[in-house]
Amino acid sequence: MSLHVYIQKKKYTVDIINRYTHIEIRFDCKEACLQIRKLVTEAIKKSSKNLKVNTDYIFAFKCSMDEQCYCIVHNKSSASCTHCRLQCKVLESDDSYRCWFSDELASPTGAEPTLKVPPIKKNRTTPLSASDLVDIRDLLEKHGYSGVDYYDLGLRLGLLPRTLDVIENENKGNVRTGLRECLKAWLQQADNVKSKGVPTYDILIQALRDEKKNAVADGIKKELDD
Repeated sequence: MSLHVYIQKKKYTVDIINRYTHIEIRFDCKEACLQIRKLVTEAIKKSSKNLKVNTDYIFAFKCSMDEQCYCIVHNKSSASCTHCRLQCKVLESDDSYRCWFSDELASPTGAEPTLKVPPIKKNRTTPLSASDLVDIRDLLEKHGYSGVDYYDLGLRLGLLPRTLDVIENENKGNVRTGLRECLKAWLQQADNVKSKGVPTYDILIQALRDEKKNAVADGIKKELDD
């Protein structure tokens, strides 16, 4: 099931997918993740019988290191992985995860404010990881990349047709999520990505140029160099 929501007059899509073992939520606006989480939670509570899910659910993220592993959120900033058995620290450092639980991570009333160090700005040669996915998506969108030809871009980045075929089939009619999965596979260095070099903005910019998306490439390069 997909829902359209409007945030500051901009349309976003919330995908709610019943995987039978779990409910998967896909959403791309960090500023509204908390509200979406609460909205979906309430919807699941009211529709648990129809959805065939238990009411004693837990929240989890896909592990960025292992596709078969999940980072289970226990409470506040505490999370752990199901398979790799690592102490998961994504809630401590990654805004793309933290945004879903910003209410629980807020400082308690009366607590001393902490000094927030501004994030380090990445340059064009800084290695990228899955935690940069939202920033990359935002940058591409900001500079006019529609994503309709993400399949070809994925080939330029080193992904194989079999991987892109799966992404395309699972996201038919939804270019936005298709592009996201394409970029995620690139950041996870799937297929032949390493043959092109470790994922960086420079690699992405060159792939865009190879696809004749020079205006997008120039915009991203200029913003990163400023």
